[in-house]
Amino acid sequence: MMPFLYLMKQTKKDIIVLGAGFKGMMAAFKLAQLGLKVTLIEGSKNYGGVLNSPAWDEMYIDLGCHLFFNQSQEVTEDILYILGDAFRPVSVSYASKFMGEKTEGIAVPNFESLSEEEKRKTYDTLLNQSLPRKKVQTLSDYFINRFGDEVIEWIDQCLNKSHLVNSKDLDPIAKGLLPFKRIRLFPTEKAIELKKDEWYDDRIAVERKANTLEIKRHRDLFEFYPLYEGMHFFCEKLYQILLDMGVEVNLNSPIDSIDYSDSIKLMSNGKKIEADRLFWGVPQHNLASFFNFDVDLTPYLHSIPIVLFYFTVNRNKVSRHTYIHNYDKKEFCFRVSIQSNYADNNIPKGTAVICCEVPTKIGSKIWDEPENFIDIIWQEAIDLGVVKSKNFEKTRIMKTPSAYKLPLKGYTEKFKELSDHLDHEKILGINSWEYSKNDILININKEIKKLK
Repeated sequence: MMPFLYLMKQTKKDIIVLGAGFKGMMAAFKLAQLGLKVTLIEGSKNYGGVLNSPAWDEMYIDLGCHLFFNQSQEVTEDILYILGDAFRPVSVSYASKFMGEKTEGIAVPNFESLSEEEKRKTYDTLLNQSLPRKKVQTLSDYFINRFGDEVIEWIDQCLNKSHLVNSKDLDPIAKGLLPFKRIRLFPTEKAIELKKDEWYDDRIAVERKANTLEIKRHRDLFEFYPLYEGMHFFCEKLYQILLDMGVEVNLNSPIDSIDYSDSIKLMSNGKKIEADRLFWGVPQHNLASFFNFDVDLTPYLHSIPIVLFYFTVNRNKVSRHTYIHNYDKKEFCFRVSIQSNYADNNIPKGTAVICCEVPTKIGSKIWDEPENFIDIIWQEAIDLGVVKSKNFEKTRIMKTPSAYKLPLKGYTEKFKELSDHLDHEKILGINSWEYSKNDILININKEIKKLK
């Protein structure tokens, strides 16, 4: 049965959604529920973006580790409506490695590994809540105001491994795009006691199993995942739902020009498409090029190239982990996930699939000749305790020159120059930059409330 809003009478409002990645497809879905006539336009021939799992032989492999997280009832119900009954709750098991020590149950680095002398000043700063009050011009300033001066060196060590950049070079809005909102510093018993105070709860990380303050989730779910064919299945289901709802989907339709003087007039492949409004479902930093503004955001973007190493091995030879984050800079792998521990994805019975994500620079040896590093990457998976086998069955390598981007210092001010030129009543979805699926959906819902 369709949600109630979809049953409402069609209105005269029309809207174009630009981009058929997760954000654009979900925006089209929510807008169609309002009874709007929606046209979805995508420049490539595919939909789903990075979320649409490619095939490897008969298997579907995710580009990294992708799960749905049950953060709010509204967001979760939207995803479950699309999946129907074809989802599985996932009992996630994760760990992180820092300074040669692996800590179970957390994805952030465990700074308890540092010496007592290194930790003492940060202890004093946090326990007395005597934090600096710097003017926030960089992400480093944000972290200093949040945790104190001493912690920056450690965060930057981890950030340089995971994202190839230091916090002083990033814009403050990058805080929502990175996994360092909370830090692990205090022993678990002390941390749990401190987290009874909201101020500390917002800053201190503990293992989920030890966190007695964890809020009970809607439907008793934490993470969940499609039952079949990975995120490819989710993208296929959503695409079919959009067609059933009457959404016009135009793939392989690059944009020639956009005019918004009175209504939205968009030219694509020589075809004119007109609507009252436009929903921006592509990356925020692409606005300048699409609208031909004389504002160059390119110098304010940091790209992270990644090499993905996939391995298959006997299922009995892998650990129970969903993923492990490795913050040790001397090793190549940042995140290693065992996709077969949470996904069916047409993976043969008795076979496990491991994905090793390696952030690197274009032109590095591992970028140019990744096949020469296969055995090294496999050994790192062994050393992390992900697998107990000297040999794998088969492997596949994939590369992306820009797995994601981060905003560099000054991005916010430069983007404002561009944003001030736009009609925010006609062009929705441009005021946020997010990567997590939950944050994307939360911001879509905020934007759509403007139309109700």
